[in-house]
Amino acid sequence: MDIHTTGRAIHALAALRDCNGNVAEAAVKLGISQEMLVSALTEVGPTFYEQPGDGKIIPSEVGLRFATRVDMFPYVNW
Repeated sequence: MDIHTTGRAIHALAALRDCNGNVAEAAVKLGISQEMLVSALTEVGPTFYEQPGDGKIIPSEVGLRFATRVDMFPYVNW
């Protein structure tokens, strides 16, 4: 995983954590499309999140630890 992929995934996971898994709300928070948010997660793989089937994406335990690193990537180029 390169540094840009890592930064995007961290921000996506943090936004999903803050928005209780609501993809639309997390995308608005980041100022990106829902497709971009999902794409960032797809790049890192399913170890970082769970999809319970109700349209939400919930960060896994690994994803939550990853999301705490958002301060290491203050700006992300989407």
